[in-house]
Amino acid sequence: MELPPYHGRAVKRLTGRRKGHLRDPGVVCWLQRLSSPEALAASPLLGALFESAAVNAVQRQFVTLTTPPLAYHWRTAAGAEVDLVLERDGKLYPIEVKCRSSVTRADTRGLRAFRDTCAGAKVMRGLILYPGRECRALDEHTIALPWDARVE
Repeated sequence: MELPPYHGRAVKRLTGRRKGHLRDPGVVCWLQRLSSPEALAASPLLGALFESAAVNAVQRQFVTLTTPPLAYHWRTAAGAEVDLVLERDGKLYPIEVKCRSSVTRADTRGLRAFRDTCAGAKVMRGLILYPGRECRALDEHTIALPWDARVE
């Protein structure tokens, strides 16, 4: 699956490359001979595989919507990035994925840069999806959410 870049009406220099995510990160593990969770945890591919799994989990939820959002990624030439930007009904929902058990306000850097760059747009609260257990606000614009959280 490929995500096109989000440009909006940005004045900053943004990258125009598409970003690829594998539909089945398990195939990559098999091809790389990562046969256990311990081997995966020690692999330099862990972050990219976790990001692909989280983005795929979000996009799988689109089938429940009559009008699914458009999905993008965002990155500046200076390196600020947001892994997934959803656009629906004129609103932008930025989502960052972090592969660490705890996140801090420092992890909101890309989301803050996105909010600053898209100041004229209707940017909603950002999410940081991570493999932790706690749902909490990191600042007034960002919520940290376990990637496998269930809303009931």
